[in-house]
Amino acid sequence: MARVPELEALCAKHQLKMCSVEQIVEYRLARETLIERLAPTNGTPIDTPYGRFNLISYQSSIDPLPHLALTVGGVGDLTAATEQARVIEEPVLVRVHRRDLLGDIFEEQSNPTGKALRSSLKMIQQAGRGVLVYVRPEGVGDDWRERLQRIRRNPGEDNANSPDLTRLEGVGGRAMPPQVREIGIGGQILRDLGVRRMRLLSNHPSSYPGLHGFGLEIVEQVKVD
Repeated sequence: MARVPELEALCAKHQLKMCSVEQIVEYRLARETLIERLAPTNGTPIDTPYGRFNLISYQSSIDPLPHLALTVGGVGDLTAATEQARVIEEPVLVRVHRRDLLGDIFEEQSNPTGKALRSSLKMIQQAGRGVLVYVRPEGVGDDWRERLQRIRRNPGEDNANSPDLTRLEGVGGRAMPPQVREIGIGGQILRDLGVRRMRLLSNHPSSYPGLHGFGLEIVEQVKVD
């Protein structure tokens, strides 16, 4: 893969002997903090048909829309002493759900994701402890408002060959597609919530090998009812 000046500079900064765009993106996702909690940082209680959840929102430096975490059983609660979430050693029921507006709300038949979303909330509530991370990435269900957000975030003078995590196109987008980056953002959110070991709610089992870089382990994959 051809090198570009931005890659050379990042290689030197991070003291990496060999540098591809994918390596830079992976390095940043694993080591740089790309998320931050939005106020109120300890969350907001919300009542749903499936019970009460604590809603914690996150701003990502690579996405225009905030990501959401709906937690139960104290997951993500900040301690007064450290203002960080307590690390939970026992396995936690987790669902990472990628936003699909038509599927989630209207059950559009080509991708009826709403059933899995609601079933996951019900199962997490029944378990008494868990979290649903609702990832709201750029480039999914874009309407004109989101396109305007993207224009503001990615001004015209941006270099498409830079390993910029905000870009959907260019060499960075080809090296690590947005869907792969979402695993990294979801991993950072789960780590911030204190999750370390997961019982992952999914009907499509996968190994997700990159999660170990975030200190996360899948101990079980649970089918969504």
